[in-house]
Amino acid sequence: PRLDYTDSSCPALLLEPQRTNGIANSEYAGTNNWGNPQRLTTIANQTTSPEGIVNATKVNETAVSGSHMFDYNFSATSGVAYTFSYFAKAAERTQCYLFGYTDGGVFSGQRAVFNLSNGTITSNVGNGIADIQPYSNGWYRVSLTLTSSATSTAGYWGIGLALNSATSYLGVASSGINMYGFQLEAGSYATSYIPTYGTSVTRNGEVCDGAGNTATFNSTEGVLYAEIAALADDGTGRVICLSDGTNSHRVLLAYDGNTNQIQAFHSNGVDIINLLFVVSDITNFHKIAFKYSLNDFALWVDGVEVLTDFSGTTNISNTFNNLKFENASGSSDFYGKTKALVVYKEALTDE
Repeated sequence: PRLDYTDSSCPALLLEPQRTNGIANSEYAGTNNWGNPQRLTTIANQTTSPEGIVNATKVNETAVSGSHMFDYNFSATSGVAYTFSYFAKAAERTQCYLFGYTDGGVFSGQRAVFNLSNGTITSNVGNGIADIQPYSNGWYRVSLTLTSSATSTAGYWGIGLALNSATSYLGVASSGINMYGFQLEAGSYATSYIPTYGTSVTRNGEVCDGAGNTATFNSTEGVLYAEIAALADDGTGRVICLSDGTNSHRVLLAYDGNTNQIQAFHSNGVDIINLLFVVSDITNFHKIAFKYSLNDFALWVDGVEVLTDFSGTTNISNTFNNLKFENASGSSDFYGKTKALVVYKEALTDE
């Protein structure tokens, strides 16, 4: 299993879908499909990267007016969402940006500017989804997700420096920022960094399922508890399910695909309990508990009972034999972060 420490010193189990980093040399801007730098210079191996070794690139502007940037050319497919990301650390400059060119009709000039001194998005022009995440030692990971409107080999991303949110200005020689770990992937959010050295690299999706048997679980009553966070609020269903291997007999906790919505669901083949609750952000960790017992169902979120249903029967004994990070039928994989997952054999009291 892969453990993620991004959110705190306490690790979380990280489950991600299959993704490919299409950038063939992810640690150096200047090979393969990289365009020539415009009004800037790059110096490789200048400072310690998030990897912990001295392999980050210093990107400096020149003393010329205009945009200080380089670009990356890629082949796009119409209707596909692409996410470009990289790590950046402030030096003499404290802002950087990502830009989707209008070349080839792929994008429409969307641009996001990021502040590396306080971890904020200072400008987001267009309909792109911008994000900035903090890492150790002053590093941030910035990303922009755009959907292609054309199939073309002339798709371009721009990566550059900014000053007071402006992407065109009179530069000061040798002023710049540090960059590392460029990634371009087909998908609606950035997954964890996939290093490449001369060719694109694909990371397979994680699989985590098939725990337990009928002696492990109580089908007549219990609590399904999880402390979880989604990787993105992108309309994708993500399920943790206790079942007999079918959708007729199951208990589940899920992000159901609606915006920031948590679902608690119980079925015994006849009665169905379906509790839905909206939180502020499913990409933040929430402690979620679903109690199921005869005529006593309740959903708790972060220590508060938010929904109840006092009418419904449960499954007969020895029904549940399987706990999965997906639906009983194998769909809706739970791609996310998990700090805890527990099945209690009794319907616990509120206390």
